[in-house]
Amino acid sequence: MSNNKKNNNCIQCDKSFKNLQGLKRHMLVHSEEKKFECNLCQKRFRHSTTLKRHLVVHSDEKPFKCPHCDKEFKLQSGYQRHIVVHTGEKPYSCTQCDKLFNRLSSLTRHLRTHSGVKLYHCTQCDKRFTQSLNLRVHLRTHSGEKPFACHHCNRQFTQSSSLRRHLKIHSGVKPFQCRRCNRCFKNSRNLELHEMKHRGGRIYKCDQCDKTFKTGSTMRRHRRIHSGERPFQCNYCNKCFNRGSNLQTHLRVHTGEKPYKCDHCDKFFNQLSNLRTHQRKAAEKSSSRVVIDAIICASDEIIHHTQG
Repeated sequence: MSNNKKNNNCIQCDKSFKNLQGLKRHMLVHSEEKKFECNLCQKRFRHSTTLKRHLVVHSDEKPFKCPHCDKEFKLQSGYQRHIVVHTGEKPYSCTQCDKLFNRLSSLTRHLRTHSGVKLYHCTQCDKRFTQSLNLRVHLRTHSGEKPFACHHCNRQFTQSSSLRRHLKIHSGVKPFQCRRCNRCFKNSRNLELHEMKHRGGRIYKCDQCDKTFKTGSTMRRHRRIHSGERPFQCNYCNKCFNRGSNLQTHLRVHTGEKPYKCDHCDKFFNQLSNLRTHQRKAAEKSSSRVVIDAIICASDEIIHHTQG
């Protein structure tokens, strides 16, 4: 057995194979030869099996059909990636934090959050990213590109998620229904404000510190201060937050997004508070200049008067 394995060793990389056929197939990896050519697009392949898989791209045949939603796929790999949407299977586990993933590529991207490896580099500002998607989103802050446009009002967005949130305004979908009068609302906030009318302006009270709130959601957010609960986790660095809005603000550290622009100097900021601080300092500086100019002007007048 050992002699057979030795005879079927690759001289390029010492990899061993059970039989000569396996070795010959492997040797093509080291060779530049790609003798199997597609007669439709002239693309070349090292293996006949790879060529056969490629030929499906040119045909309309979709032999792999999803039993759950009737979606069809040309390649088995595409079908296998899709099927986990229905099964919920997540076979890939992170050894660092036990987080589960349905794709190996997703696990690979996630592992960079632990290793700190940032392969993707912005040539405009030297900022680095763990994922190519984050770099692409970040580059739009330099180019001003907003590729996602609303077909209702032509408003444009840098990210598809922002467009999806915006589209709810036009869709007319109102999934939040009042249990008392069946009136429907686009978001939970509007529903809560409406339900206050039925309660006669009932107040929500925190049982920990007696603080009162107008809505149940505001009270629940407040209670996380006492419980220490932080249900909103960053997918990039696993930092947790007690509010979804705080997580959204934090995510800009990773994406490089700066949505707040100063009208006076075209500077961009990732937080509204930073923009306001910038504007306040600019206003103070401008005010100081006015005072100094007034003092200089008054001094000139005094000198002119005394000399006269």
